[in-house]
Amino acid sequence: LFTEQVEKRPDAIAVIFGDEEMTYKELDERSNQLARYLMDQGVKTEDLIGVCLERSFEMITALLGILKAGAAYVPIDPKYPQERISTILKDAGINVLLTKAVNLSHLSGQKAEPLCLDNDWDRISAYSTESFEYPGKPDSLAYVIYTSGSTGTPKGVALKHKSMLNNLSWRNREYKIEATDTLLQKTSYTFDVSVWELFLWILSGSKLSILKPEDEKDPKQIIEAIEKSTISMVHFVPSMFDVFLDYLLNHEDESNRLSSLKQIITSGESLTLAQTQLFH
Repeated sequence: LFTEQVEKRPDAIAVIFGDEEMTYKELDERSNQLARYLMDQGVKTEDLIGVCLERSFEMITALLGILKAGAAYVPIDPKYPQERISTILKDAGINVLLTKAVNLSHLSGQKAEPLCLDNDWDRISAYSTESFEYPGKPDSLAYVIYTSGSTGTPKGVALKHKSMLNNLSWRNREYKIEATDTLLQKTSYTFDVSVWELFLWILSGSKLSILKPEDEKDPKQIIEAIEKSTISMVHFVPSMFDVFLDYLLNHEDESNRLSSLKQIITSGESLTLAQTQLFH
C-alpha cells in the first residue's frame, strides 16, 4: 500500500518532524535501503527486530524498513529500565536492535546487536533504494507489543499484517481520511493505539506529523504543532483530553489556532458527556 502511494505522489510530503519534511519518495528509498541491509544480514520473514528509538524520522524509517523486509517490529522505549529492556529482548529472542548512538550506554550489556540509524547509516546507505517485492504474506507478523506488566511479567502481544490492515481499512472508511489530511502522531509506539497513528495516513496518501518527544504532555506544544502542520486529526485518551480542554478554558485565544482540526478521536478510557459538551 505504501509503494502504491509512492508511485502516485512521489514528491508529496509524507512525514513532518519539527521544521523538517520527508517526501514519499525519500521515505521509500531510505526504508528500502534499511530493508535490504537487514535481509543481507540474514533477517527473514517474521523475525523479530527490536526498535529502541524516540519519535523521529529514524523511528518511522525503522518501522517501514522492518516491515518491508518481512520482519516484525518490537518497540522498546529508550527510557525503560535496563531490566525491562533485557526482559523484552530475551523473551522475544531479538538479535538485532535498531537505535541511535545516544542510547548505546543505556543498552550496554545486552546480547542484541545494536544498529545505529545515525552513526551506522553509511553502511545502510550503500544498499539500493529500489523497491522490491514484499517477502511476507497477510498472515505474517507485523509487530509484537509488550504489555505494561502491571499484573506480572510483561507479555508480548503479536499481530499479523491482515489484522492490522483490517483495523486501518475500517478507520480509513469511518473517518473518511483524504490526501489533504494531516494526522498527528503523539502516542508512544509501545502502546497499541499508536499503530493506527503510525500507519493510517498511508492508505489515503495523506501526511503524518510526528510530535517531538515529551511534547505529548504539554497542551501548548500540541496546539503549536496543530497550527504549524495544519493537523486535521488528533487522538487523545480522555484523561489527557481533560488537560487539553482545561488549558483551552484558561487560554481562550489558543482555540483560534485549531482551525485546521476536523476530527478528535478518543479511546482507551471512557469519554464523558461533560467532556463532549465542554469541547463543543
